[in-house]
Amino acid sequence: MPSCKPSYLPSCALPCSSVALQSLEGVPYLFASLGDGHVFNFKVNIAAALAHGAHGAAEAASASAAHVLLDRKSVLLGTQPVTLSVFENKVRLATCVSAARMCASPPPRATRPHATALLQGQTHIFAACDRPTILHSTSRKLVYSNVNQRNVTYMTAFHSSAFPESLALATESALSICTVDNIQKLHVQSIPLKEQPRRVVHHAQSRSILVAVESAVDEAVDPRDAHATGTVAVERSFIRCLDDTTFERVASFELDSHETPLSMFCATLRSGDPDKPALQFVLVGTAYMAHEEEEPSRGRILALEIVPSPVDGSRTFRIAGSVPNVKGGVFALHQLSDTALVAAVNNRVVVYGWTPSPGADASDTTYNMASVTRFSGNVLVLGLDVKNDFVLVADMMRSVSLLKYVPRITTPAAVAVHIACAHAVRVCLNRAFARMPLCVCIAGMTARVARCRSWPPSRTAIG
Repeated sequence: MPSCKPSYLPSCALPCSSVALQSLEGVPYLFASLGDGHVFNFKVNIAAALAHGAHGAAEAASASAAHVLLDRKSVLLGTQPVTLSVFENKVRLATCVSAARMCASPPPRATRPHATALLQGQTHIFAACDRPTILHSTSRKLVYSNVNQRNVTYMTAFHSSAFPESLALATESALSICTVDNIQKLHVQSIPLKEQPRRVVHHAQSRSILVAVESAVDEAVDPRDAHATGTVAVERSFIRCLDDTTFERVASFELDSHETPLSMFCATLRSGDPDKPALQFVLVGTAYMAHEEEEPSRGRILALEIVPSPVDGSRTFRIAGSVPNVKGGVFALHQLSDTALVAAVNNRVVVYGWTPSPGADASDTTYNMASVTRFSGNVLVLGLDVKNDFVLVADMMRSVSLLKYVPRITTPAAVAVHIACAHAVRVCLNRAFARMPLCVCIAGMTARVARCRSWPPSRTAIG
């Protein structure tokens, strides 16, 4: 029986305490827990494993190069060794009775162990430790649900006429028989960044959370300054990439000196290969800040592609396209279509085209982002939202206005305006109303709801 290519776990004073191989929603996983409370999970490449087992001894060396364990991820559940047990959730009753009080009335609801509601008939993993957790899959994504019963040493399935399809939880001092409650519980977890966050978006394609942060870093002083020695703390900006399950930092992208991120948006744009589906890119709008300028005069637009590693689950940033010299700060970004973007640059609304570079390699395609048209009837644009070919604009002084963009037309036309002097910061179009869309305008500390007085608008007012 030849062994497959191993995947090494980090060194720990306490060895691996439990292992479980289980398929969740058709995806095979290998779970391994360490003695310090960490639980690692891998996706198992069944095809590579079967191909490896079919090789003879002469081909074992070359077959072992295939990676069977992919996409390694880890999460810290507690501080004690973790014991993994597999169970199937067959019923969704809310019962929890202590073994010492089986004949008494059930305990109050606050003492019942419960977690996020699990789907009936599916298989799940119970991690028994000082902070027990249920591992289950939702839409082929691992979800960790807390259980409000502490210090569980072991779990096993329990079935009897009095307690059908239940779970038996053992602690150092008691035995509890329970099932998973069907109450949805919202778990709020604070992730300390130790940096100043500015913008945050979710990149669904790579299952990542992108956070634009500003951080103080130590840099060497100018050697030409004879009176300064050592290092000095300066503000630098970064784009941090966090795993959306474990919230571990998996990648980082550093911006230029004196460059500040003002906007971020995840856009699904056309890839370089017409036979492949559209890709999701992270659009970052920045500005170069200068103390002597009231408004930024220079900025950038970056289109970042997140490239995941198929082996260890790490990710890297790749600049797929950029507008290196934007004449102003990019305060907002949005997507018009799979080949067009819209940006708020100081007092202008600019439309950029998205086309692959000719002659580029298909595996490392770069894209051109060229200005197509613009609209300059604002004071300072702070927010944008898009529905079909309509663009809703939030202005610092002129409230909100609605533009209509028609391809191959020189300038977007303003079809509706709110005639008022209001400080609009963010806007949002309600996409549920096709004939009379509503818009939400955040002005100062007030959220206002408005709508067009006629639809489709020709030249009307927003009220």
